[in-house]
Amino acid sequence: MDKATTPFGLSSEAAQAPITTRRLLLRLPGRDDIPALSRLVSDPVIAGFTAQIRYPYAPIEARRFVEFCATDTSPHLVAHFVLALRDNPKLIVGGAGFTWMAGHAPEIGYWIAAPHRRRGFAGEAVRVLLRRLFMESVASGVQAWAHADNALSQRVLKRAGFRRIGYGLRHSLARERHVPAIHFGLDRADWAKRGAAGPRSTCV
Repeated sequence: MDKATTPFGLSSEAAQAPITTRRLLLRLPGRDDIPALSRLVSDPVIAGFTAQIRYPYAPIEARRFVEFCATDTSPHLVAHFVLALRDNPKLIVGGAGFTWMAGHAPEIGYWIAAPHRRRGFAGEAVRVLLRRLFMESVASGVQAWAHADNALSQRVLKRAGFRRIGYGLRHSLARERHVPAIHFGLDRADWAKRGAAGPRSTCV
């Protein structure tokens, strides 16, 4: 679909195009990634702090995720990437992306594999996703949720410029219950005031 004809101002092809940062390559997952995804995501920390990831995360779940990433999600816009090292595109260190439901603000999410945490990868991915959404689409704002007991994720969002805009309950598949969560938002004007903060990125 042509960019000009989409309600998002961004085609699915453009939304899902790979992105590079100084250290990362954000790319769509492929079948070769299924074993690594199953192994890395089958982590109680990742599953417990996300809404839609089961624990344990079996290979069949990873395969369904890879297949979903390759499907047409219209009338919604979805871009889910694996985070790989730019210098080693096969090495997955996490995942990040956004889901844009028609009539709502796009929502971003992310996870980092245990061996690669506390290296700034989550913040780097969030900043480049914000750049794509605010510079290439008509998004007036972006939202995100973080579980109330996930201080690290909240810190990532605040450092990227997000503000707390609400509080609610989010269902967690891994915890099998609703858990308290904080709703964050960042609008285009505030993002622009920060000087479009973050590393420059390129599409590849």
